[in-house]
Amino acid sequence: MTRNEKQGIQSVEQGMELLKVMATNGQPMMLRDLAAAVGMNPSSAHRYLTSFIRSGFVEQDPASGLYELGSYALTFSLAALRRLDHVRLAAPELSALCTSLGHTVLLAVWGNLGPTVVRWEEAAEPLTVNPCCRGAIVRPPRMGEEQRSHGARHAHLRDGLNGPTLLYLT
Repeated sequence: MTRNEKQGIQSVEQGMELLKVMATNGQPMMLRDLAAAVGMNPSSAHRYLTSFIRSGFVEQDPASGLYELGSYALTFSLAALRRLDHVRLAAPELSALCTSLGHTVLLAVWGNLGPTVVRWEEAAEPLTVNPCCRGAIVRPPRMGEEQRSHGARHAHLRDGLNGPTLLYLT
């Protein structure tokens, strides 16, 4: 039996669909819109939302009646985010960027004394890091999802590099 085939609690899964819609929508929603988005009748959606309000995952504006994610949804999300290994997640991007640019690339995290290099991918040519160099900090423009292949994201960087450059990618 695979993970998706294991028996679960259908009502929990249905309730989570409401939370997913709220997270994806990004703005307060009416009960009827939430219910329609998950294919649920409004009275059932209301019962789920009442439970989510009691647990802090959802809040309802008393004046408008609109529902939105509550403060505990943020606490819950931040706890999950703290458990992510950002260096491990960045490794494939770092490698792809090195290959695409043909330059050594560094991954730095902000430490108590400023940026701290925690990982790097070396290109064929050596890299000399000099804190007094006249490199540039470049923040490339955000690209649409349809342009997010490694080549498309990195091509505009490769064409603009003329020396030591600190790249800040978001």
